[in-house]
Amino acid sequence: MQTPTTHLFKTLPESYLDGLASEVDAVITDCCQRIVGFPFTETMMLQLSLPVRLGGLGIPSAQRLAPVASLVGGMAFWKFGLVRPAVPDTLLAPSAVWFPVSLLEKVCKYVPASCAIPRLWLANHQMHPETSPRHLKLVWWSTQVALMQHQELQAQSRGRDLVRLECQKQPHVGLWLQAMPARTLWLEFTSAELRVLLKWWLGKELISLPENDSTTLCPFCSAPTDCYGDHFVCCKRVEFHSRHLAVVSSLTKMMDASGLRVANEVTVSNKKRPADIFVSHWSDNGPLAVDVTVTHPLAPSLGMSVSAARSALEIKEQRKVQKSSDICTEVGLEFAPFALSIFGELGRRASDILSTVVDLYAAKHDLLRSLAAFRLRQLIQVALMRSVAKRLLIVCQAKGEGDVVLLLACSWRRSQTCGVIYPFYPWCTCLLWSS
Repeated sequence: MQTPTTHLFKTLPESYLDGLASEVDAVITDCCQRIVGFPFTETMMLQLSLPVRLGGLGIPSAQRLAPVASLVGGMAFWKFGLVRPAVPDTLLAPSAVWFPVSLLEKVCKYVPASCAIPRLWLANHQMHPETSPRHLKLVWWSTQVALMQHQELQAQSRGRDLVRLECQKQPHVGLWLQAMPARTLWLEFTSAELRVLLKWWLGKELISLPENDSTTLCPFCSAPTDCYGDHFVCCKRVEFHSRHLAVVSSLTKMMDASGLRVANEVTVSNKKRPADIFVSHWSDNGPLAVDVTVTHPLAPSLGMSVSAARSALEIKEQRKVQKSSDICTEVGLEFAPFALSIFGELGRRASDILSTVVDLYAAKHDLLRSLAAFRLRQLIQVALMRSVAKRLLIVCQAKGEGDVVLLLACSWRRSQTCGVIYPFYPWCTCLLWSS
């Protein structure tokens, strides 16, 4: 719906924009709320309309996009001589109906203060000499609008939400949101999984527990729980629906499809098991032992700090290297940690490994490298997010500590052989499989 409305806004005069844009936003918001099953707050609406690369869902706000689209459309008409101002060098002449002052004032309202171009136009009543061809394109203006929205969202966020937003805007994070349902490519979510992930992604409370309530403890490790499900997602005592195994499985499939010979859970020195994935022919340095680790930047142990979240991956990699690098070197193996955050951000060494796999995959299947990189990164993220969703689906049913114990225990006993049916929303049920 974005493209048709954007083209429409390009051709409409300013007087039509406000009413139409608000109606479009109302329809889209209502549709999205029906899909996810809960009403949006103001901050959720801001994040919803951000592009995926900034942690949003890629559904832009028509009210914010309409003024810049109308401005770009007017510049296109003026450029091709369809509407000419009375004075050729002036954009804001009385007869230049496509460039009223009020329109530029709206544009200035929705772009960052650092964006000087529309303000120079408004102050000088003409195109500024610094204007370049990129300023005539909607993609540049929509980027400025998105940056302004992100600044507003950060200003309204505190604590956990601020850390969450920082993690969600990292490179390549959010590719799972763009996954087309394809079971044969392992790119598929159930409707219940997608709903609970969107709820978690937007910062909605999953269970009715007071935040940071030290009296409600995890039944497995006795650590304090939280209403967002952060602890249950990363609790090491909960061994089923493992994020670690999901990533290992998807990475093994990728390496196998790239022509590499791989094995899982290889023991080194008869005691240690640093090779979640063992690649027998990796480089001239010999075989490679890959140790996968997943970190959760929102884990209560990190203290909800942006700086701690930024350094979490690097610390994880260093710990893995200190633990297993010497053991592998002694037997002629190259060791590499494959660290990633629960949001999908890869560590430095993991990015190097994936880059090599992407080259092999693209060459074997005759694909563009960019397409191969997108496909493999998305495969990892979908596998990771499905494992997160399965835990969240259990936790979000709980009304208290006792319900968490019952639901987790029930899932552990029965999900290995059959589906476990849990109520999810009043009008549907969720079939949670162990796969």
